[in-house]
Amino acid sequence: MVMVFLLLSAGEVNQDVPLWKKLSYSIGYSGGLCWRGKDLMPYCPYMFCWEWPFYYLHSIELSAIYPFGNGEGIEVGVGYGWAYWKEGGLRTDIWDYSDDLDIHLRWAIDNFKAFSLYLSFINFKNGVDIGIEIIWSKAKGKERYYENWDLKESLITYRKGLGGGARISFQKALIFENVHLIPYIQARFAMSREIDSSSPWKEIWKDRLELFFTGVYVGIKIKLGV
Repeated sequence: MVMVFLLLSAGEVNQDVPLWKKLSYSIGYSGGLCWRGKDLMPYCPYMFCWEWPFYYLHSIELSAIYPFGNGEGIEVGVGYGWAYWKEGGLRTDIWDYSDDLDIHLRWAIDNFKAFSLYLSFINFKNGVDIGIEIIWSKAKGKERYYENWDLKESLITYRKGLGGGARISFQKALIFENVHLIPYIQARFAMSREIDSSSPWKEIWKDRLELFFTGVYVGIKIKLGV
């Protein structure tokens, strides 16, 4: 927060103007072709299986932009992303030789949501936007508990994750008075890793869910203000 305050205090924008009048605001949508990673891949019982390695991620973002007055600015925003996915998940097998018991846990993903907070530096002259972000994710899926391959219980569980990443965007503003229509393309490198689960067997799970948001995004946003 100190860094953001110092950045907002810098630049050549008229300091007599109230802060809210110096800001512009944007809302946008993007679609990303993202790397699936192993946890979103379907189970393969063979030595080799080929599956399409990407998935589609929807994203909506809201932001406030502060111009420095020298052709550059800073953008602070929040994002919400979501995807529906019926393939992939986690598997854990535990052999309890003392009790002659085999425990098998299967978790099949259904969908996930991701919330992000990001900070970007914008060069309005060349249309380059470089930023960093933190991400909180929540995935929903069906978990099954087996003992010696007899299904004992099946229930819906959630896996929460935390992560972050970096992004770079290239954009071109189409200006209509105080409204800017901005199409852009973005390269994003980001992921989250499970930090908690609602599973009653979370203590014996060996793996933690990893979600990748790394990919190429194409989007459009509307900016209002200066």
